[in-house]
Amino acid sequence: MVSLLEASLPERLQWARQQADRFSDAYADVYSQLDVGALAWRDILNELAGRPDPSVTVDLSGDLPRRIAGLGPPAAAAALDAIISAREALEVNADRRLALESLMLALPALKGEGTELAPRGRRV
Repeated sequence: MVSLLEASLPERLQWARQQADRFSDAYADVYSQLDVGALAWRDILNELAGRPDPSVTVDLSGDLPRRIAGLGPPAAAAALDAIISAREALEVNADRRLALESLMLALPALKGEGTELAPRGRRV
């Protein structure tokens, strides 16, 4: 899910469509991706809040810390909440594509090669 930070909106929506299409046959894998994404965003939130956790899920070395620095804890918390909400929606048999597309719209996005972040739509 962290890799989707740099994906364009059409790429994100394609990811959502692919996951929705294969959900019936591979729901455990889709749930696993959401769970790993939630753990990664938890790590990012802790890092942005100045409380890095030694048992991190996502590699916060290299360029990623610099690129997410402008994100801020509220946006990271909103991303984590959006992932949890999407998983909960899928668990109660919501429309798969709608739940996953809503998630893609709620996640923040890095702008191009720079460090600025583009806000995404609010969770519906």
